[in-house]
Amino acid sequence: MQIRKAERRKAKLRMGIAAPSGAGKTYGALLMAFGIGGRVGLIDTEHGSGDLYAHLGDYDVISLAAPYTVAKY
Repeated sequence: MQIRKAERRKAKLRMGIAAPSGAGKTYGALLMAFGIGGRVGLIDTEHGSGDLYAHLGDYDVISLAAPYTVAKY
């Protein structure tokens, strides 16, 4: 065991978004991603709905079909 000084390090954002269908989860998540900055990517599991927000900015889309397994992600 070793005692050391605390130092702030880079951390990745971990966030869960839950809401009913049509509440704006994808739209809101994209706005937050654009606000944070950097490259934005979206995993589309709803048959092309990820392209509906292309007017918001430049982002990459990966389409994923069922069954949704950990290996696919």
